[in-house]
Amino acid sequence: MKSIFIPDYSDGNPYQELLARALKKYGVTVTYSNPTGIFCLLKIVKKARQSPDTIIHLHWINTLIPLGRSNLRTAARILFFDIGLLLLRMHRIKLVWTIHNKFCHDSQHRKIERMARRALAQTAQTLFVHSPSVIPELAELYNVTPDKFQVIDHGHYIDVCPNNITEQEARAKNNIPQDHLVYLSIGSLKKYKGVMDIIEAYQQLHIPNSTLLIVGQPSDQTLANELQKRCRDDLNLKLIFKFVNDQEMQFYLNCADVVVYSFKEILTSGSLILALSFKKAVIAPALGCIPDIVNPSGSFLYDPNDPQGLLQAMSSASKADLKKMGEHNFKTARSFDWDRIATTTFDVYSKTGQQ
Repeated sequence: MKSIFIPDYSDGNPYQELLARALKKYGVTVTYSNPTGIFCLLKIVKKARQSPDTIIHLHWINTLIPLGRSNLRTAARILFFDIGLLLLRMHRIKLVWTIHNKFCHDSQHRKIERMARRALAQTAQTLFVHSPSVIPELAELYNVTPDKFQVIDHGHYIDVCPNNITEQEARAKNNIPQDHLVYLSIGSLKKYKGVMDIIEAYQQLHIPNSTLLIVGQPSDQTLANELQKRCRDDLNLKLIFKFVNDQEMQFYLNCADVVVYSFKEILTSGSLILALSFKKAVIAPALGCIPDIVNPSGSFLYDPNDPQGLLQAMSSASKADLKKMGEHNFKTARSFDWDRIATTTFDVYSKTGQQ
């Protein structure tokens, strides 16, 4: 059996490679493809027809969404998108889709995107999601029945990144006092991730002997300037603007007592799984799959509609046994086993191939 993962995000994101490695034990050969442009779905049809036992496995679909730089180009892309879906159905091409996001992050054309996602969802044989609680919302959003969904965990990242530097060494490397309570925000810095909210809440805490460490690449210079201006006079707030690769993750995660997330909108979060894999307590909004992944023994979940929710969660973290919570989260992460995820995925592939 063959599976084509679309798109190829294996460089910089281990999710697909870990799943592919686990599927290999079931005799599944995984290849990757990055079809782009106005004929992207037609390219998928052509590739799938070359091998009848091929399963097309969509992951992130940014490049498939029919948006152009002008109304005319968008209209043309929508036309070929619809033709591509028709050909997928006509040729009975086997298509499954892991829905990582309700919409593309920072999407400016949600009406068109929703139409495209609905059409894809209705064409696919199975829709994978990482949490049962998101199924009702997605079923309504994409106009499909709940029985079309299959729940699989998001696999852990234990031993994916090097993890041999101690907390003391990590703090020394980043010039953070050893006795400080360290809050960490790590990952690409985008407005939907609410990094400014984290800074505002932290500055209201007034916790002595604490540090807020923010690490990531800003999405644009305007946001970078805003962050620098906000943090300029706060000696306990440390900004590091850079893309963090797998080799460097330990330098920052091992600094932290607790990792803070303030998503405005989220379905599932690989970065949250990474924090659990590093034995970290987490602070996060009760959105999407997050409440199904963590519980009060390892996290401080807050209502994203409560203006004081993040502040209260960060305050609660300052009084908690964060090491114990991190150990609990590590056990949770271990349960997100890639072999078990591959078993469910292979079962779906097999049933899809028989349809």
